[in-house]
Amino acid sequence: MKCAFVCSGGGLKAYAFHLGALRALEEAGFRRTSAADPREPAVADDLDLKIQSYIGSSAGACVAAACIYFQTIEEAEGVIGLKKSTHPRFRPRTLFRPNLSFLSNRTGVFDASAVERYFRERATDNDFRTIGPEVYICATQLNGSQKVVFGPREFQQRGTDERFIAYVDDVPISQAIAASISVPGIFRPYPIVHQPGGEPTEYIDGEVRETLSVHIARDTGVDLVIVSNTWMPYHYDAETGSISRRGLRSVLNQALTQIIEQKVDRVRNEFDRYLVAMETMRGFGREQGWPESTIDELIRRVSSILRYRRMEEIYICPDRHDTEFNLAPPPTVASRRTTDPQPLCFPGKVEKW
Repeated sequence: MKCAFVCSGGGLKAYAFHLGALRALEEAGFRRTSAADPREPAVADDLDLKIQSYIGSSAGACVAAACIYFQTIEEAEGVIGLKKSTHPRFRPRTLFRPNLSFLSNRTGVFDASAVERYFRERATDNDFRTIGPEVYICATQLNGSQKVVFGPREFQQRGTDERFIAYVDDVPISQAIAASISVPGIFRPYPIVHQPGGEPTEYIDGEVRETLSVHIARDTGVDLVIVSNTWMPYHYDAETGSISRRGLRSVLNQALTQIIEQKVDRVRNEFDRYLVAMETMRGFGREQGWPESTIDELIRRVSSILRYRRMEEIYICPDRHDTEFNLAPPPTVASRRTTDPQPLCFPGKVEKW
């Protein structure tokens, strides 16, 4: 059974949440594969709870790197100060290196090159194609319409989406992370040279086109996908009152979270509709007395057109009533960090996708 962990963006808050989700998964019997582990083919009847694939955008890309380069969750938590760690912390000068060309081009206040160097120096292997687990990191073309998936495979997605999705395997992992975290306006677009002597291609944050790239799990033969999503809007409670009392920043953060949550819900609802459609076709075929082989072939052909493949799915998200967590803006790790970091790491719930 091939298992994938898919994690959303959302700044340092998302990084902490995803690590807490991974800790909970380890306590439930799952184990992570690291860059040093050999890549093993998935076996259909293998019930070993081993995460063989990591899929992330933005902060989720950093979590994927932490999963493969750090031996323990504690080491990954130490990077943002939740625990002590032998690895250097993400200092402000690492995450927010000034873009020295900002005054001339005004494309972003900060430069993700320091983040690229941080992961390059931590990397035991910086090549998607040779590390043990499969890692897929998403970014968005600045000068085009494609979502680009950096990983161990290179192909154009077949079907109607081929203009919008490309898989690329010739980029170092550290550069893919830098491209994926380059939030427009905050970071300048990150340039990557794909051909020696060629013109660089510029990339921006991987969540611009899509928040949770569950389709990558489907495209790469995953049987069980675990989705960790941190985007949860504030829901009114009498004690906190209206979010408008907290100022413009909170209102804008709430609006952004609502936009992203709607994108996530659309994907979840799409999978639900596919499942209902397949079951409806199967039921109709049986009512008409069609042979099971005919029904199976019809479902196979329709599934191919829709690019649908059945997977087992687990969905992890914040509790909608956790006001403190949901109001915390993405760049922060919230105030609970200094007194009791563990609840912050995973103040969420688990449900079926």
